[in-house]
Amino acid sequence: MKISHAVAVSFASALVGAGASAGVSLFQTDINTLTASSNGPFGGTTHTGVVSFAMNNATTLAAVRFDGVPQPVSPGVALAGLTGQINLVNGFVQGGSLSILVNDGSAYAATIAGGAGRVRVQAGQGFRIDGLTFSGVFTLVNNAFAGVVLPFPAGPWSGSILLSAFNPNADGVSTRSNLEVYADVPTPGGVALMGAAGLVGLRRRR
Repeated sequence: MKISHAVAVSFASALVGAGASAGVSLFQTDINTLTASSNGPFGGTTHTGVVSFAMNNATTLAAVRFDGVPQPVSPGVALAGLTGQINLVNGFVQGGSLSILVNDGSAYAATIAGGAGRVRVQAGQGFRIDGLTFSGVFTLVNNAFAGVVLPFPAGPWSGSILLSAFNPNADGVSTRSNLEVYADVPTPGGVALMGAAGLVGLRRRR
């Protein structure tokens, strides 16, 4: 069933707001030294257009963290693919998407929300772009992403992204940018809350 963007954002806000009682955890994936491009001169904090990102020969899966604690990634596990784009209007995020593929077959993909996030100056490193995500889903291998066993279902989850160190040249290309991808995942109490909220939403739409 397709839900509206407004419903997705409202539910994400409700879930985070319930974190103190239900328990919301943060699953973080850090990717370093990727290529980000505005496909032409970048207009800074008022840019309109698409900023796309992809891996290059130096890109690494730098860390996987759960509630800020680094998790042991299986030996030999590495980034196998990265694609994404952030749509901007006057420097404000208006949607997009991202997809992460690991060489063990696990993956994560999400949709970037419109109406939240923007381009900001990052002192000494160019720019950073933040945004919210929804419909984030993990593809798991043996219940794990990058060899890290997930103590929660595969999704869908809300979350956020941060593209940093975007220091484009005259053609709008930066080859040393970094990406942090977050998924707001509930603990078991939060999973129960999600199920209840979903049932309420279904009843209201019927």
